[in-house]
Amino acid sequence: MMVSMGAVSQGTPVVTIVHDCQVIDIPEALLEDHDLTVDYILTPTRVIATGCERPKPTGILWSKSPGTGPRISFANLWDSDKQPGSRSSAARHQF
Repeated sequence: MMVSMGAVSQGTPVVTIVHDCQVIDIPEALLEDHDLTVDYILTPTRVIATGCERPKPTGILWSKSPGTGPRISFANLWDSDKQPGSRSSAARHQF
């Protein structure tokens, strides 16, 4: 998302902070095109330059989004004043 806004580029370093015991080497086979790798890992005892050359994602991969499911329709909410048992619009908007 930040790439599409122009806030970052492929050259922007990605840094994370973890404890030494959390540093592991992840096999390349487990990474997918939506995964963002880091360039530097900071721990309490060291700074690790990962040397990863994998390209960073260039935006949101909408094909990976589960957003193809049912959508909520708000169209019938506009006429809720006319439905039995509903509160008036004035009552709904009191604070």
